[in-house]
Amino acid sequence: MQKLINACREFYYSSPNFVIRLLKLIVLSSIPIALWGMLTELIFKDLLQIEIPDVYDLLKKGHIPVEFSYFFVILLGPIIETLFFQHWTFLICKWIGKKLQFEISYGFEQNAKWATILSSVLFAVSHYDNHYLYPILVFPMGLFLGWIYLSNLTEFKNKSHAFWMTACFHMFNNGMATILYIVENS
Repeated sequence: MQKLINACREFYYSSPNFVIRLLKLIVLSSIPIALWGMLTELIFKDLLQIEIPDVYDLLKKGHIPVEFSYFFVILLGPIIETLFFQHWTFLICKWIGKKLQFEISYGFEQNAKWATILSSVLFAVSHYDNHYLYPILVFPMGLFLGWIYLSNLTEFKNKSHAFWMTACFHMFNNGMATILYIVENS
């Protein structure tokens, strides 16, 4: 397993080009994300018989035009969420760490892991959509987005690069979910 992780890490970090690295991230994560989607559907819809509302269904109830809801979910939402849940959470945790006389460095030290978990919890709770189990479904994606932000920040020491890598991946993920939603409901 460690060899596979090292091979994936080498594949991902081998190119400094932003677009190529984003494409590599999409390739590496497509299978795990698809498997997570199928697993959650199996557990919640098939086994537990729980219908979790889709974000588009909730937006329709608020009488938001479909075109705007797609724009919000695919483009605007990921930018805002990356700003709040990864960028600002890590900055605030680092600031609190300095005030409390312990350093939260950008790396995979224990304190940075806690900042990642905190950002994931906040991300999951913000996705509470009329069902208490939905944040459980979203939490792993929050961890993954936190990891993307932290690993790019650690590698490049560049907040802008980490921010946009995370936001672009989030946009891709939401775009694929939107396409699946459109296909399922047409």
